[in-house]
Amino acid sequence: MIVVIPYRNDNHNGTELLYAIRSMVKYFKDMTGFTLVGDKPKWYKGEHIPYRDQIARVDFNMYAKLMAGAKGETVLYTQDDVYALDYFDKDIPDYYEGTCGSKSLTAASGRHRRQYKNCNPEWLNYDIHCPIVIDTSNFKWGANNFHQDKPIKSYYGSQNKMNPKYLHDCKFGNAHTYEQIKSIIDGKPFFSTSPFSQNREMIAVLNELYTEKSIYEI
Repeated sequence: MIVVIPYRNDNHNGTELLYAIRSMVKYFKDMTGFTLVGDKPKWYKGEHIPYRDQIARVDFNMYAKLMAGAKGETVLYTQDDVYALDYFDKDIPDYYEGTCGSKSLTAASGRHRRQYKNCNPEWLNYDIHCPIVIDTSNFKWGANNFHQDKPIKSYYGSQNKMNPKYLHDCKFGNAHTYEQIKSIIDGKPFFSTSPFSQNREMIAVLNELYTEKSIYEI
């Protein structure tokens, strides 16, 4: 199964992306290839499809990148800051945390709260930091959504029968010590970072977990 990641250049030369790819190569047992859609860091040498983002349409851009990379097939969709911690396959559960209604009240940013308000409040919130298998032949972005972007994985879940499994999202929003990081990720299937969490200790943990270079690096 192909892994597809949408990507936009950051200020760290794709450090998160590098380790995210290494983690998928290491732990996704059904991985047959990888496609990066959007921008491309200098170190990357795999399949790449350029895509220019539309202004103020974050989730639609991710949908468009997914569709470009998947080419109508069923793929593993993940993000450039998500890392696997254990082996998994194409039968991975559809991880969720709460509902879109609850997230519309608690999301940290106004943009995310608005996106969740565009959803049915009873939809499960699949937009946590875990990969998800998506059959792109059964994923349609409604024409009336131009000004009503929705979180991409939850929107997909509203259109398809899912295999939901509750999981508390493991996202590092700020810096932690090496010991704290190791304790927090212990027993988790996946975790995620942010630019604010990329201190020396986090890089040390990532390099310890994913030391071996992937075939997608120069």
